[in-house]
Amino acid sequence: MLEERSRIPRKPATLMASCLYLLCAPPLLALGVSACGDRDVEAWSPTDPIVLETENGTLGASVTQVTDAMDSSISYVTAAVNGTDPVADSSDPRIVSQQIRFPRAGAYQIYARLRIGPGAGSDDSFFLNLPDSDGAPNFQSINSITGYDVEGTPNHRPGALVGVFGGNAGTGVWKWSLFENPRIVVPEGQLTQTFSFATREDGLDIDKFAFAFEGEEFAVGFTTAQLDSGQAGVLIPATKLPDPYEPPPEQPPLVVGSTKWLGMVCCGNQRPFLENYFNQVTPENGGKWGSVEAVRDEYNWAGADEALALAEENGFPFRFHVLLWGSQQPDWIEALPPEEQLAEIRQWFEAVNERYGQRITFLEVVNEFDNQPPTTQYEGHYVEALGGAGESGFDWVITAFRMAREIFPPSVQLMLNEYSVINTQTRTDLYVRLVERLKQENLIDAIGEQAHAFSTRGPVADLVDRINQLGSTGLPLYLTEMDIDGPPGQQLIDFQRLFPPLWENPNVHGITLWGYRDGMWRTPNQATLVYGNGAEKPALRWLKGYFGGTTPQVAGPSSAALRPSARKGTSVATFSVSGPDGAPYPAGTNISWNVAQSTAMDEAVVGQSLAFAAGTSRLEVVLPLAPGNYRARVYADVNAIVSNLYDVELTVE
Repeated sequence: MLEERSRIPRKPATLMASCLYLLCAPPLLALGVSACGDRDVEAWSPTDPIVLETENGTLGASVTQVTDAMDSSISYVTAAVNGTDPVADSSDPRIVSQQIRFPRAGAYQIYARLRIGPGAGSDDSFFLNLPDSDGAPNFQSINSITGYDVEGTPNHRPGALVGVFGGNAGTGVWKWSLFENPRIVVPEGQLTQTFSFATREDGLDIDKFAFAFEGEEFAVGFTTAQLDSGQAGVLIPATKLPDPYEPPPEQPPLVVGSTKWLGMVCCGNQRPFLENYFNQVTPENGGKWGSVEAVRDEYNWAGADEALALAEENGFPFRFHVLLWGSQQPDWIEALPPEEQLAEIRQWFEAVNERYGQRITFLEVVNEFDNQPPTTQYEGHYVEALGGAGESGFDWVITAFRMAREIFPPSVQLMLNEYSVINTQTRTDLYVRLVERLKQENLIDAIGEQAHAFSTRGPVADLVDRINQLGSTGLPLYLTEMDIDGPPGQQLIDFQRLFPPLWENPNVHGITLWGYRDGMWRTPNQATLVYGNGAEKPALRWLKGYFGGTTPQVAGPSSAALRPSARKGTSVATFSVSGPDGAPYPAGTNISWNVAQSTAMDEAVVGQSLAFAAGTSRLEVVLPLAPGNYRARVYADVNAIVSNLYDVELTVE
């Protein structure tokens, strides 16, 4: 409840013992005698937060300063208008700016104290300026914000360190959020920096920001109480990446000898070692009309050629992506009259057929017919040239498939592709109706569901049920653009939750992952399967065992109990691991133990608070846990193959 919100004295808090960088004289934040009495820069410690009150900045005309209705000691800023368009330049009236003098050069993590409005997903974003190396403004959208509720709220966790993952998106309460990818980088000799952000959605209230120094060997973690009161946080050792890795040249794809394939997009950053993990190829951008024919009658086939060559060299199926779509289409076609557009569409189909023809295994004729069709709302603007909605509601799709069936060889399997089908019953129903209509004229051979991370977060039983509904059409279903987000622990949890029931469903005939290395479109969401140095993430190591039948099996107690007074080093439980046949591993086997940190609030707290003692299978306390019930998920990594996740119910009483 709002009236239970903790009441933090705003300005006195900024003069506490940790001596923050404070507002001395607007708009400059600095540390010195004027701000901290007899303290100076040398009094600052890397564990101290640097706090900025948003209302003390220079506010644009579209930004409003507000005194909190329930607590007059809190002032914050919010958007006077709802404006989700990107920030064009520094004159944008949504910008708030303020100068800060940092204590030393280096990288700083960014925290924000904010409150999400009643619109929830429509009230949870703003723009953060992270200037380019030349100092040019670079406003990035910060969206889908979650955070850790402050003291006095039902979801407050006293000992929890605010993390990127594990918070909640609850509305109407103040929370602290930590942003994963944005960093402020302060160069040597340029300690005074201008910090700026811009409002986006008018239901988000922004109280203040905090900056935490991040060294090469450590980061600094804070509870919400420490950030609210300006107290020092705790040093967190930096996560050490596994050693760089390249698969041996002779390593075969993960799936061998199956009628199903596990595919990958190509090429660019996704090209290295693709054939050592995957056995089906799709060009990511190289087959899109806007990439191939950006200039009318001038064709660039390089990307599609590279992907096809890789497929043919290895005997992999090749899926051409994509003929028609409402994105990444040539600009020039939008200005043509409908009859010319139709002629150009036919010419485009014929050009693809002339170059690739029967070398294509699967051909995506139309992509995202419902989410992003080529109407005037999106790109291409040629739906009407193909017949518009017509009597069927999707005559333009039928026309496109008729044209494709006429032009391409019978061996080419024609596909329809869409996203958020298996998580949306109304779209499942629509998809089935369209597929059945196409089947009436024998125009379609297979259907695709993209299965991006945002489409697979619901209950697995619901996803499987809708897959079965799609399978009832009698056509093979392919998951065409699958990715799974999250930090390594959460990604592993979701792969083990999702992949077996999807892969093993008889209606699913193959899965294509939409990128596995840096540079994929969901890299900021941590959906890659390898680290930047090529080392395999736990999810990929688990997939290797899953397909190879070599998954290690963890055993141990299913529950454990602790007292809140349990100190660092207190034992929680001890586990064992065996091979898939139950046989113990021989002495000297390379085994490491880990806690999979989930994005769920309590499991994130557990991930911060528990760890395995080095070189052992003994789970120990690292940070105290408040009373409550928790779930810890642990796993073993045996010779670079990750085990099943093992759940332990933990009671702190």
